[in-house]
Amino acid sequence: MLFGYEDWQNDWWIKTLLERGAFGGGTYCCAVTAAGLAWTESSGLRALPSIEAFLPVRTYWKTSDADLQEFLQQWPDRAAVLRFTAGGYATQHIIDSRRGGPWKVPGHQIPELNKHLNGAIVVVARCAVRQA
Repeated sequence: MLFGYEDWQNDWWIKTLLERGAFGGGTYCCAVTAAGLAWTESSGLRALPSIEAFLPVRTYWKTSDADLQEFLQQWPDRAAVLRFTAGGYATQHIIDSRRGGPWKVPGHQIPELNKHLNGAIVVVARCAVRQA
C-alpha cells in the first residue's frame, strides 16, 4: 500500500507468493487415491491423507495442467493431484528439495508433514474415468 498498489493487487501478490512457497516453505503437488482424496476432503482440505502407503510428491511451481495430468497418469491407482505448501527446514528430512523429485513420502511420515502445512490444500487435477 505504501507504493500505491490497490488492495486487489496486494491480494494477488500475496496469493502468488504463497503458491510459490515464498513465505517459509515450498509448494508441492502429490497424487492421491480416491480414498485419500475423500479423506483429505473430509479434513476440510487441511491434512494430507495419512491412510496412504506413500505419497508421490513433486514440486509445483510452474506446473501446467498438462504436466499435472501427466504426473497423475504415472500413478494408475491415483485419482487426483493435490497442491500443498509445507515449511522448508522442518520438512527437509521428508522432502529433500535440494535433490530432484519426484519423491515418495512414506505413509508413516505424512502425519509429520501435516504438522508443517501452510494454508489449505487445493485439488488441482482429477483423473478422468479410467477404462478397464
